[in-house]
Amino acid sequence: MLPILDEMLSPGSVIASTFRRMAIAEEEVAKVPGANDSFKYLCPSQSHVAEAPDQVYRAHCAELARRFVKQGDMRLPTQAEMAWTMCQTTMAAPLRPEWAALYAEVFVSLHPEHAGVVEPLLMSDRWTVDQARIRLVNKLTVKDRGR
Repeated sequence: MLPILDEMLSPGSVIASTFRRMAIAEEEVAKVPGANDSFKYLCPSQSHVAEAPDQVYRAHCAELARRFVKQGDMRLPTQAEMAWTMCQTTMAAPLRPEWAALYAEVFVSLHPEHAGVVEPLLMSDRWTVDQARIRLVNKLTVKDRGR
């Protein structure tokens, strides 16, 4: 094979990643009856999880496929998008208590089996956590992902 083709098709290449993500999206759409037409909303470049690990992208696709069937607002961020954004934020600076509580809530929604581990973080003032959620949803809403 030509060296350029070897590079283009290597496991870490953009092309290989694109095909892997397409396969993930197809798998998640196939799990949700009636979600066949949702595939167009699962494009990684239209989300805040474009650079996230495959597990995060899979959760994102699954939520959007379910939301599509329920005729929900496709522009709103998924739990995976919110979790990934807060994860990336923690790399730059520590989260304030209300944001840490929101991160814990979102994390538990994606991984209920870990609820006991993050339970102490959930003890924040409900109003401030709700305000943090509103700010994050407004920030992450994808305007061109609508129907």
